[in-house]
Amino acid sequence: MDEKLRKLVFELLLGTEKQYGFKIIFAGETGSRSYGLETENSDVDIKGFFLYSEDKYLSVLKLTSYLKLNHETKLNKDIDVDLELIDLRKYLRDRCKNVILDESTLWLQTKSIYIDLIPKELKELLQTSIQPPIFQIWSKISKYQQKFIKSKQLDDGLVIVKDVLNSIVQSYQVLYIKKKDSVQDMQLNFENIYLQVKQIFQEDNNSQNYQELLEFIDKMYELGQVLYQLKMKDNKNRIHFEDQRLKDYFYYMQTFILNEQPVERNNFDHLKKSNYIFKLFVQELSKHFV
Repeated sequence: MDEKLRKLVFELLLGTEKQYGFKIIFAGETGSRSYGLETENSDVDIKGFFLYSEDKYLSVLKLTSYLKLNHETKLNKDIDVDLELIDLRKYLRDRCKNVILDESTLWLQTKSIYIDLIPKELKELLQTSIQPPIFQIWSKISKYQQKFIKSKQLDDGLVIVKDVLNSIVQSYQVLYIKKKDSVQDMQLNFENIYLQVKQIFQEDNNSQNYQELLEFIDKMYELGQVLYQLKMKDNKNRIHFEDQRLKDYFYYMQTFILNEQPVERNNFDHLKKSNYIFKLFVQELSKHFV
């Protein structure tokens, strides 16, 4: 990323802290920039967690627990900076009550980090105790396929390139989580997660449909490269793209990803989901962020 743009994003984060009176403890890039599939005009998607001081939590003040902001950049009018921030303390409490299902643990996997004050042991606790978001990712992929089928019926081959690219990366994420039952060490970058997933299945060559699945993993990567080059040349949302690789991709995605809907399990399963665990976590956070 351009250093001027990166500096602007960091200044926006600091300004948001000051305006709302909390401390951002993690903020990193997600979306196409974390996948390595951005164009020069791609938006900057920043997601993360914040905490208030203990005094504020104990006060009668009504505190903002979720923040979603959009900023236009003066450096490039075509680039927006989107901020999505969550109060980590409330987030964990809701997790213990089993009322939140999202992909927030994936945010910690980004390699493009602006702020990271979460101690390593707490980050590992987050990644290993909270249910991997396989169901949420699977649902997104299913919606992408439905949109693709609809566009084929209505528009004679018009493809939303960004959607297909995202669904390819997310298909790799589903395969990774199926094998690892965790997001730990999972790469978000398109090329890196392709290599990770391929290695996982090469090592597990006793799995059913092993050879066909390896071909699917390679074909996804090949198609992703073709679509990314098209996106770089023409950043329009919808393009005409008739290619057997695209048809093969959606066939294989249906075969290996969408035929079997993942089962959701309780949050904090590994730690026996309880308020006691939440209190332990908050105590650890308080040592670092009073």
